[in-house]
Order: sequence, then C-alpha cells, then structure tokens
Amino acid sequence: MTTPNKMRTKLKVFALKVVNQWDGTPVPDDALREEMRDRFQSVMEADVSASLRDAEQEGLLMGVRNDITKKITWTLTAKAIHALPTL
Repeated sequence: MTTPNKMRTKLKVFALKVVNQWDGTPVPDDALREEMRDRFQSVMEADVSASLRDAEQEGLLMGVRNDITKKITWTLTAKAIHALPTL
C-alpha cells in the first residue's frame, strides 16, 4: 500500500512530467488534473490538489489564474527544469 506522502510525491513527479511534455505551453488545470486521474485512477481529488499545491509551494510549478476566464494554467519553473532529468 502506498502512503499518502508517497502518493503525493508520485503525483507531483507525474505532474511535472506532463507539464514538461507541453514544451513550454501553459497546461490548462483541467487537462493536467484529468491526466493525473487517468494515470492514478484510485486517487482522490484532494490528493491531486495537494500535490499541485505542494509543487507550487516548493517552487517547481507555477499556477497562473486568468483574470478574465478565472481558469488556471500551469508551467514549469527553472527549478523543475533542473530537477526533471533526475526524476
């Protein structure tokens, strides 16, 4: 059984890899969450949210809310770009 912290780490690493596949294009929040739920089908939405929040607080992802649409997009930070080759 995977502990909550290990699952969040797996989710966080997967999120970084998904965002990286978009080659610098901001990833819509709903698309990123859908990919995470597809890969980890038994995961709870709270864990997805927590892993994205953790990645943002750790300076790996940057989430930006569009003032007009109120939708969030995600991009990698320089810290994440440096970390990805070792993940």
